[in-house]
Amino acid sequence: MRSEATPPLWDASRVALHAQLQQLGAKLAGVYRRTIVLIEEQPRGGEELVRISLIGHCMRELMNRLPDILKDVPGMLRPAKPNSKTLQKDLLDLLAASGKLNASGPVVSVPGEIIDALQRFAAAVQADSVRAAEKDSVAVTQTRSSTGPAVQQWTMARNFFMDFVHLDAFVGDDAGRLPTDEEILEKLVVVETALRSRLFGFFESRRAIDLRLASINEVIPDAEQP
Repeated sequence: MRSEATPPLWDASRVALHAQLQQLGAKLAGVYRRTIVLIEEQPRGGEELVRISLIGHCMRELMNRLPDILKDVPGMLRPAKPNSKTLQKDLLDLLAASGKLNASGPVVSVPGEIIDALQRFAAAVQADSVRAAEKDSVAVTQTRSSTGPAVQQWTMARNFFMDFVHLDAFVGDDAGRLPTDEEILEKLVVVETALRSRLFGFFESRRAIDLRLASINEVIPDAEQP
């Protein structure tokens, strides 16, 4: 929660960044603008957790969807199907049906179908991890496998926002560990810095292509009508 004496967050640099995001799509620009609004908002009593969760949701959508919207890196990995959440449920259902959840002792026999389900789940989790790392790299550097400092900072910021997306993560003793506005702004600036650099390159490349196409059209006149 910010004090009334704090300068407004919606400054010229953020207005410019929002305008660039708007060129990519209203949804992407909207979640960014809503993030700024929520940070500046003075929540009512008892709504602080909701405010924090909504900030997390907005930033998750912005960061996760950016590579798919830019579409300027070919060959990106596609999501695993079925995904890890579906396979996790299948595995738990099998465990519950077999009674192995309550098994005890140093050696437990495990049915083959459970081993197969566990292997599928582990493979899907690994695929999710690899794809998340790839998307972080694409979002920041327009390459599929960068692990440099800028990508690491982006990943840390994404994990930070993901940590408080779900309301049920803050119960009991965890209820007091909500991030401060200072911590949120620190990670927001990391994301904004990466976005400005990435979008500058994206729009410059698109502008160069447009100029090249215009030049070709000038060189090749339209065919004469019969």
